[in-house]
Amino acid sequence: MPATATLLSSLNAITAETVTMLTVLDEATMTSDRREAKRRVIEIKGKAQELLDWLSTVGLEETRN
Repeated sequence: MPATATLLSSLNAITAETVTMLTVLDEATMTSDRREAKRRVIEIKGKAQELLDWLSTVGLEETRN
């Protein structure tokens, strides 16, 4: 599997895991720590999406002529 495809697959898995994390955090008791954890998970999800979008556009493999 090409490097870009492997990375995109991994990023999809990370994004799916952040959904699980947020679900668990939503069910946890409301505390400032929970809010901070949720903020950090949302940040991870955003960065993963940003990288996914970038990789989808540029890719890592060299183009062939």
